[in-house]
Amino acid sequence: MCIRDRALSVPASQLTPVAAPVGLPAVVLAHSADASSPTLFTVTPLAGRHSGDVVAWRPAPVAAAQSTSIPGASYVLQWSAQQRMQQDERTAGARWSAQRSMFTWDRSRRTQVDLRWPLLPAHMQQQLLSSNPQAAVLGGEALVNYLRGDRSNEGRAGLLPRRESLLGDTLASQPVIVVDSASSEAAQVIVGTASGVLHALDAASGQERWAYLPSALVCPQRLPTATTCAQQSAQMIPASARVELWGQPRDVLVSGLGGAAPGWFALDVTPEAPHLNLAHGQAKPRVLWERGAQDDAGIGYYYGKPTIAELNDGQAYVVAGNGYNSQRGEAALYLIRLADGQVMRLGTGSGSPLSRNGMSAPALVDSDFDGVVDRVYAGDVAGQLWKFDLSSSRAEDWGVAAGVRPLFAAGPAHPILLTPEVTHYDGDGFLVYVATG
Repeated sequence: MCIRDRALSVPASQLTPVAAPVGLPAVVLAHSADASSPTLFTVTPLAGRHSGDVVAWRPAPVAAAQSTSIPGASYVLQWSAQQRMQQDERTAGARWSAQRSMFTWDRSRRTQVDLRWPLLPAHMQQQLLSSNPQAAVLGGEALVNYLRGDRSNEGRAGLLPRRESLLGDTLASQPVIVVDSASSEAAQVIVGTASGVLHALDAASGQERWAYLPSALVCPQRLPTATTCAQQSAQMIPASARVELWGQPRDVLVSGLGGAAPGWFALDVTPEAPHLNLAHGQAKPRVLWERGAQDDAGIGYYYGKPTIAELNDGQAYVVAGNGYNSQRGEAALYLIRLADGQVMRLGTGSGSPLSRNGMSAPALVDSDFDGVVDRVYAGDVAGQLWKFDLSSSRAEDWGVAAGVRPLFAAGPAHPILLTPEVTHYDGDGFLVYVATG
């Protein structure tokens, strides 16, 4: 099962050794079957180095008389994902990138495919060859191998930049812990990077189990100079939940792509599933779907954290604002059915291709406390707060509440880019808090 992890504030002095990687921990998550002594996972961007790290800390042994509560505990390094990856590279050499379990999505056939040149469909090969100046010198296979982690062409005549680490920049990343439902122990720590790669790390050892590169990012821009990397950062902030799909409980992960490309993807990352049996190597999750601007011109660049929720038609959905700078330009709420990726767009009528608007990450509310979402609040680039009514059991009845007008308008000079906060107030009422620019 996927847990809703606790965010903890732990003084740096309690994380030893002191000579930890330079940078500021972006996120600290805790997990343990025994809540009194959880393992901590920190995500640390390494300043100015286009790199980052995920580090696991275990509680240090303490005297029997000492408290084992979180505030008084000390922690020692269990593993560093960057160090483990570098160690595996040194041990296996060139074989490491060749043996790596790394995959993408074939949009034309709607199926996942290993990220290997001979296995890529012709249209993806052509995309790399026709629009990449390095292809004439290196060839398509060398470009794909570079994406897989091959270093043999790094720095060659300035064609491909050298990488300090194959674990990309984790700035703004928020990891997801996926738990084995049989043991209640953490199975994987999954984190996105600015390079566009989603990494799944073994929670016990830090070893990479699989890596996923969305199809929109299998492109020349993912072979970056430092400038290109900064301009096209894939800020992945994934969300996960255990939901009922096809009559079985499944752990599903969804994420947007930040500034790298419009859209979202969904993966089945259930640890005990046959396709993800970590004991048999070459583990990989199942791609459920990808959705982007090719599917709907209203989908923009999504920087927030999407939400997985059950709605009143009994189905599980991804609920997200449409993001920014879409081709359609209208601010809209998107509901994407998890089981098949079917898209429902609830438009607001605000924005156009000539005057673009876009909707930020929404807040979801269960107004009658039955475990199902009934209303949604979300802000947009034009400084408007919208309320959507999803209380009907008929999906065709869902839409903007109280007619097509905003609940609140601060004006275009004050965009609402953060997720609203909602609290219960005075019986059946709710208070909605928003921050504007």
